Amino acid sequence: MDLEAADRQWVEKTLSSLSPRERIGQLLVPLLQDGFVSPADIVQMAGQYCLGGVHYFGGSLEESRALARELQAAVKVPIFITGDLDKGGGDRIEGGTLFQSQMALGAADDEALAYDLGRAIAMENLVAGYNWTFSPIVDLCGTRDYLRHVASIGEDPEQVARLACAQIRGIQSLGMAACAKHFPGDGFDDRDQHLTTAVNPLSKQQWHELSGYTFKKAIEAGVWSIMNSCLACPALDPGHGDPRFPRPSVISRPLIEDVLRRELGFEGVIITDAINMGGVSMHAPWMERCVLALDAGNDMLLFVRNVPGTVDCLEQCLEAGRLTAERIDQSVRRVLTMKAKMGLHRPGLKPFADPEAPKIFVDSPCRPTARRLAEKSITLLTDSRGWIPLLLEPGARVASIFISNRDDFGIDIFEKTLTEAGHRVTSLRNPWPEEMYDRVEAGEFDAVLTGFYYPIQWGWATPRLHGPQIRSLMSGFHLARPGVKYAFISWCSPYHLYELAFMDPFLVTYGETPIAQETTARMLLGQLPITGRVPVSLEGFFKRGDGIKRST
Repeated sequence: MDLEAADRQWVEKTLSSLSPRERIGQLLVPLLQDGFVSPADIVQMAGQYCLGGVHYFGGSLEESRALARELQAAVKVPIFITGDLDKGGGDRIEGGTLFQSQMALGAADDEALAYDLGRAIAMENLVAGYNWTFSPIVDLCGTRDYLRHVASIGEDPEQVARLACAQIRGIQSLGMAACAKHFPGDGFDDRDQHLTTAVNPLSKQQWHELSGYTFKKAIEAGVWSIMNSCLACPALDPGHGDPRFPRPSVISRPLIEDVLRRELGFEGVIITDAINMGGVSMHAPWMERCVLALDAGNDMLLFVRNVPGTVDCLEQCLEAGRLTAERIDQSVRRVLTMKAKMGLHRPGLKPFADPEAPKIFVDSPCRPTARRLAEKSITLLTDSRGWIPLLLEPGARVASIFISNRDDFGIDIFEKTLTEAGHRVTSLRNPWPEEMYDRVEAGEFDAVLTGFYYPIQWGWATPRLHGPQIRSLMSGFHLARPGVKYAFISWCSPYHLYELAFMDPFLVTYGETPIAQETTARMLLGQLPITGRVPVSLEGFFKRGDGIKRST
């Protein structure tokens, strides 16, 4: 990373002022959560151990800003406050703007929009106290059963790289650090890194053409950090071990030093994915995996538990020669360089300290960007009868059926928009299938709109439609009475068409946000055009770039 002379001087002066224990502390990023580091302990611990960062899952705007002020006041070196912020401020901060998943960006395929999304991510979250986002995801969606499918921009490396790089530029234009993830590239395995070591199965040539391409372009775009994953890439790691359970990238020196550093030329900060994931934890006990990860070339360890014990262990390894001072100093220098690049060391008012800054959440300039994303991305994949838009008569009786295993989400905004258009909406959640058949057959409804919400859920180990709730469809109620119009909506994934091939018409929204709900309703009613193009393919069902256009 290029720095001004004064910034380089700050890096070297700060490095020389740190004790061995403080240098180790700069490499640690614990999770702010009971069981890792409690909210009551984090400020004192950050100061005592000179922590490099802390990962925060969010809360109210006031709580987040207060935490940022207390943390930065407690430390001798400015601290990273990190978050998974790819869906914007509303995914972590109450009252923030919530964006759809990254696949919506692929469906919109608009670089200017991607740049504005990056700026929106930074704008609200900087005010909340964050300064480092673990986004964008540059993984390719190589299989329909990839667990993070809609978190990926798409399957085409050129498109993913182009839109991700625009996001990176937008994020970093405001001084927030972006992070390309998950090296060496997820998306080709249906297993969950939280539970086991997933695998990137590409050959070396394929890797450079696909997964490697997106990381190479992110590096060329100047991304300040890269997240190293708990997945393996055997073709790039000669000593990967058991092919059924190969060594993950997070503890692989060949992948970090030979590929990421030397071949791709990355000079910035490499942070591990959560070091407590099953993808690495099943390879070594806690302290050993921390040592292995640093020795392999990572600069920072994410989700560190037992900070005092970890610092003690790493200091003992340093004294015993298991880790070298040179290896530690390389990483600390990169960490400090990124902090200088972000301007964290410079005096002056920060967004989280400005008492006027929270006004941005009242009428956020980010919301028009969220609306543009929804309007350009929502995709009509099937409509053989030409029913969309529905063109319902005023006062039409509409059954709004919502099927999900998530009790914390509803489609109130979608239904409110239909009601405000003058229709009589009956809201039904996970209905008993035979009851629905009887009600449709009896003529209670003029239209039946059936939506599904099965988002990324860690621990389920599948992105597919699952659980007893999906049985709501078993009766075929949408066919119970001729003349009743119907449509199907996935509030997250285009791949649901594979499991429910009868869905026609079928729309996919790539996200459940309030703005996406309103936009979807207005598209069904013919108030907005439909222009989205699906950024992935599914053999026999749709090709990348498919999408039926509809005008108002």
